[in-house]
Amino acid sequence: MFHMAVKEHVDAIIIETGVGGEFDCTNIVHKPIVTVITRIGMDHRLALGPTLEDIAWHKAGIFKQGCAAITTRQDPSVEDVLKRRANEKKVELRTVDTDPRLLDLNIAPEQKRNASIALLATETFLSMMGKAYDLPPECILSLEKTKWAGRFDVRTECNIDWCIDGAHNDEALVVATKWFSRFVATRKP
Repeated sequence: MFHMAVKEHVDAIIIETGVGGEFDCTNIVHKPIVTVITRIGMDHRLALGPTLEDIAWHKAGIFKQGCAAITTRQDPSVEDVLKRRANEKKVELRTVDTDPRLLDLNIAPEQKRNASIALLATETFLSMMGKAYDLPPECILSLEKTKWAGRFDVRTECNIDWCIDGAHNDEALVVATKWFSRFVATRKP
C-alpha cells in the first residue's frame, strides 16, 4: 500500500491499524496528520489485554506529538486512559459528540457517531493542510447514500431480504441487533 501510494503520488491516505496501536506496524508513519480512535470494544484481547483499559492503552499508541487526535465518547475508564496517554504523548485529544449537521440525516444512530468522527477528522485534516473550509451540505447529505458492504447491509434475492453485518465483538453485535430490529419493525409485508 505504501509503495502504491508513493508510486501513484497520492496526496493523502487513510490507514487503519491492524491490532491495537502501540506495537502496530502502522507506526512506521511517524507523523500522521490526524489520528482517530472510534468506540473501543473488547477486541483482540489475547494481544491487547483482558480489559477495556488495556485495549485503550494499546490503541492510544497511534497518538503522535504534533498530530491531531480525535475520539468519540467512551466508557469513563477508557476516556481516562486515552486522556492520560494523550498527555504522555503531548497530544490534544478531542472528544466528539454527534455532529449537529447529522441529526436529521437518514442513517442509523450508530453510524452518526462514526460519521461525526469522520467529519471532524476531515475538517481537521483540511485545516492542517491550509485548506480550511466548511464542508458543503451536499457532502454531509452524501452520507445517506454511503454503503459499506457487509455493514448494515440488506440484499434482496428471490424476494428474500438478507440482512448482513460483520459484527465481530459483543458491542458490535448489540449494535447490529438494534439495526436488525429497526429493519424488521419498519419492513412492509
